[in-house]
Amino acid sequence: MGSFYPIIVTSKFEETINFYEDFLGFHVEMETDDFAYLKNKGDDCAQLGVSRLNSEISVALPQVEVFKGMVIKICVPDINYAYERLYMEGVQIIKEITTAKTGRPYFIISDVNGTWVTFSEEKNMQSSIWAGESKTASHVFEGV
Repeated sequence: MGSFYPIIVTSKFEETINFYEDFLGFHVEMETDDFAYLKNKGDDCAQLGVSRLNSEISVALPQVEVFKGMVIKICVPDINYAYERLYMEGVQIIKEITTAKTGRPYFIISDVNGTWVTFSEEKNMQSSIWAGESKTASHVFEGV
């Protein structure tokens, strides 16, 4: 299979691109008036599309303001660092750090469209969406 990535269809085109650039370490790889293809600076496998509502890509979709049913999941090597970084940036936290039934800690944020982004800890990761940053969290989740 070739590349596989989610596409967020939104009326908040520029704001969505800025959110993923500013808070989650993505950069625009290619952009047109109605579509942007983003890659993560720390992990080229992390990719995302952003499509303007009412664009050529979205004409077949129902014309509603918010689409429901998609959650983006991002695995990180240090859940505490990820949480603290986003919290300090003022990102809306939907669910505080907790432990899933699988035993992995996770938390949930919301992007500017209301799309939930779940962060889950995976200790054996080789790269991170914030590659190159100092990864020291002053707050530590006790369940980890």
